[in-house]
Amino acid sequence: MTDSVLFFKGHDVHVYDIATMIVKTKTWSHLPVCTSALRWLEHYYCFHGNNFTRFHPVSGQVSGGVYPKDARNYFMKCPNYGHGGDHKVLNCSDVKIDAITTDDAGKSYVFAGTNYMRLDTWRDGLHPFPIARSWKELTNGVDAVFSYSDNMYLIKDDQEELGIEGHVDAAFVCPNDDKVHIITGGTIRAIDLSATPRVVTGEWLLPFSDIDAALCSAEGINVFKGATYYHYESPMTLAMSRIAPEPQHVTTGMMGCKE
Repeated sequence: MTDSVLFFKGHDVHVYDIATMIVKTKTWSHLPVCTSALRWLEHYYCFHGNNFTRFHPVSGQVSGGVYPKDARNYFMKCPNYGHGGDHKVLNCSDVKIDAITTDDAGKSYVFAGTNYMRLDTWRDGLHPFPIARSWKELTNGVDAVFSYSDNMYLIKDDQEELGIEGHVDAAFVCPNDDKVHIITGGTIRAIDLSATPRVVTGEWLLPFSDIDAALCSAEGINVFKGATYYHYESPMTLAMSRIAPEPQHVTTGMMGCKE
């Protein structure tokens, strides 16, 4: 639960708490004897022989799949083995995302179907993971997502807490703002997140509908429709504009797709 270093010796795991310099020992006999271990993209792996087992770094629990798995199918390119399992790289023209957000720590996430990817890990490649692996309740994907005050909010179906009925197409919060903008059909609403209960502070009609996702950053707002997105300078520009900007296309650098 805090910054720690894990040392593996047989079935014993020695956890060194960096802040307190205290070492606690746990016995995880359910895990294979790890000859090496890796933290990668917020996941933790125990390697043993050619195989690996994914585990929780606090409890040691093994979940989210059938383990052990062959590392040659996932972590390296070997003849007659599939790199990345059954994952197939999409053409950029086939990309359709359901939601996208960047949290306060600068981690960017994109959600599509039942999978998600980290977009800020270009040095490690872009790799999809099941959404339910990190958010157990979401077995059927998400409709929208936004980040606010060190928390990530994932929207699926009706959102009574936000005072929104029906399907939500997209949501975004701009940096240093207390309002979330919710897009439903051809309407965008601004909702004050600092108020309890939540208060709708503005509502506007958009010049288009069928939005898939939206992301706000210091550079402005990107609104996604399939493999195309439109850039706006601000939420007000998005709400008041009656002429769509020049469409831009999702690129290999943005989504890890093929041209």
